[in-house]
Amino acid sequence: MSTNKQIAKIIKTCREQSGLTQLGITKKLGSNNRSSYMKYETGQTMPSVSKFESILKALGFHLTLLVSKKKLTKDQVAAIDFVVKSDVKQKSPEES
Repeated sequence: MSTNKQIAKIIKTCREQSGLTQLGITKKLGSNNRSSYMKYETGQTMPSVSKFESILKALGFHLTLLVSKKKLTKDQVAAIDFVVKSDVKQKSPEES
């Protein structure tokens, strides 16, 4: 499974466990346009680390707790690691 699909699965699973609809989480994130959020949940778009953390926080989850409680598969942990490393590489030296 691709990294995007792994992250998408994490986001969707957390949303479903939180009991929110796609529109509900979109509003909680401060938007009324659920199409952007849906791209994360379907794997069409990879969220930045900060966006991924914001989504998880809005759903009542924290990235380190997900990993530490071993609720994720090895592939999902690898996908998160990929997102973090990609995000760090994309930042300019001024942002670090």
